[in-house]
Amino acid sequence: MADQNGQCRVELGTGSGLVGLAIALYLQQNPTPSTPTNIHLTDGHLPLLPLLAHNIALNLYPPSSDPPNPVKVYVHHLPWSPPPLPQSTPLKPDIILAADCAYLEPSFSLFVATVEQLMGEETVLWFCYKKRRKADRKLVVMLGRLFDVERVEGDWEGGEGRAGVWMYTVRRKEGKGEAGRVEI
Repeated sequence: MADQNGQCRVELGTGSGLVGLAIALYLQQNPTPSTPTNIHLTDGHLPLLPLLAHNIALNLYPPSSDPPNPVKVYVHHLPWSPPPLPQSTPLKPDIILAADCAYLEPSFSLFVATVEQLMGEETVLWFCYKKRRKADRKLVVMLGRLFDVERVEGDWEGGEGRAGVWMYTVRRKEGKGEAGRVEI
């Protein structure tokens, strides 16, 4: 679902904002006519939010620039949790980004619970991680219990995924009551 004023993107576990800012810069330089985009950068670690806001101010065109900036970037504190999410959290975005943000096994179930609350029928989660240990794949399996998970092939994998980056798209299951589909 789009924000009231256009497309909506949410990044989970943004950290310093590298991925979300790169996308915002790309969209600023390659705008879609008459389709503004709202990007919501989120992190559960409160001390990171001032750094994130500072990085946005350093790297993005101001909203009042000429020509008008079609991309608006917001910062939210979003600790991963079971329901309910904070009211400021945009639900059912078009795209959710999660780039190497879930690497501690105790956080996996909270990450999945947060994704489950955010996902709309048309939402696509782009999820990637750098394989560090065998437990990392457990999160992909957990997502596959609720969603269709499809591996995205690419040169970033470091040769058959060995010690490289793994990327997936995650979508709501098409049929109700079915187990999710996982392509690992």
